Amino acid sequence: MTGRPNPDGGIAFLFEDISAEVSLTRHFRQELETSQSVIDSLDEAIAVFSRTGKLAFCNAPYREMWGADPEESVADHCIGEATQHWRAAFRPSPIWGDLREFVTLERDRAPWDAELHDHDGRPLCCHAAPLPGGATMVRFSRLPMRQPEPLAQL
Repeated sequence: MTGRPNPDGGIAFLFEDISAEVSLTRHFRQELETSQSVIDSLDEAIAVFSRTGKLAFCNAPYREMWGADPEESVADHCIGEATQHWRAAFRPSPIWGDLREFVTLERDRAPWDAELHDHDGRPLCCHAAPLPGGATMVRFSRLPMRQPEPLAQL
């Protein structure tokens, strides 16, 4: 409802039915909440970075693994800060510069992955994949520990 003064000293009221807009907004919000719940239920830690390298989205396993949540912080989390944080958690690997470049690269990109090892030797796979609009998804998934191969019998 909108009220506007009338030149004759009265007030003109305008009533507008916005129930369709409210319904659409509620439906959209429900879809977003459902999508977030599904992605949060995955075991993989997932982060999505914008074309400019800012963290745009992450799921619950990512927040637990890395302690970063773009919705709870005023500061922007960017790929440079993220790779520094990730690098500190793993044994030395050359992928961090490649990953920073991949996230901000504007031309055609193909998905790739790399195996990493934390300081305790547990393997993890880092997947990087382009998304529409220049965004990039980075996923971390645990790999099974490899058993040493038995020595050959002579």
